[in-house]
Amino acid sequence: MRKFVTILLFVFSVLAFGQHPSSAKTIDINTQDFTMTMLYVIPRKFPMKALMREFSVSIHNDSLDCYLPYYGEVYQPTLTNEGLNFKVPVAGFAMKEKKKCKHLYYRVRRGFLTYDYHFIVYPDGKGSLILTPSNAQNCTYEGEWENH
Repeated sequence: MRKFVTILLFVFSVLAFGQHPSSAKTIDINTQDFTMTMLYVIPRKFPMKALMREFSVSIHNDSLDCYLPYYGEVYQPTLTNEGLNFKVPVAGFAMKEKKKCKHLYYRVRRGFLTYDYHFIVYPDGKGSLILTPSNAQNCTYEGEWENH
C-alpha cells in the first residue's frame, strides 16, 4: 500500500509540476541565489496539503534561510521549539544535471541536527524539495523557483 501511495504522489507531482509543452517560460537555474516558494506539502504519513501562507527556502551566497511547516514524525525532539524557521550557513553542496531538470543537494547544520535539502528544479520554474532532518521523517514540498 505504501508503494502505491508513493507512486500515486509521484504521478501527481509529475502531472502538476512537470514540464508542460504549452508553457514557454524557462528560467536560468542559479544555484547561488534563489528562493523557492512552497505551494504544497506532502508528508509521509499524512495527506497532501495546500499551503495558505508564504513558506519558502532561500539560498543567498553561502546561507540557507528556511521558513517551512513540518508534518511528520519526530524521532528525537529538540529542546527548543523553533521548528523549521532559521538561517544558517551551508555546510555542503552538490549538483547533478538530469535530462530535463537539475538536482541540487544542500546540507546544513543547526546545533546537533543536520538537514539535507534535495531540490529538483525544472526549466519552467516548478520544483520539488525533499527535506530530510536527522531527527525526523523526510517531508516533500512542491513549489515555484525564482532567481534573485
